[in-house]
Amino acid sequence: MTKPKFNTTVCFHCGVDKAVEIAKAFEQGKLAVLEMLDDSALLEGLSNIEHEQWMKWSKTISLQESIGQERIGRWKKLWIPYLELTEQDKDHDRKWAKLVLMVIIERLKSQLKEVD
Repeated sequence: MTKPKFNTTVCFHCGVDKAVEIAKAFEQGKLAVLEMLDDSALLEGLSNIEHEQWMKWSKTISLQESIGQERIGRWKKLWIPYLELTEQDKDHDRKWAKLVLMVIIERLKSQLKEVD
């Protein structure tokens, strides 16, 4: 059985080097790839993407739906770059990023089992 190829799509927040490192480890069948995913830079990059996605969604909803002014006021305070959020607000985005990582890790585990 041939090893599955790892898609080396680059996360612009994590950098090319990390994506290449993970891809090489995966193609060599190393379980260390799972440890590489437990990386704060990766989590922060995904959290940033989650925040950007939420901002786009919330801005669109605020224009298209009947949303209370109080809620829109709370949202507007969060329509700032991820790095400017409080740690408490970043934790909301990190929660969603961790869910994404869990899906990726479980998929990689199943692929690594196929390789062994």
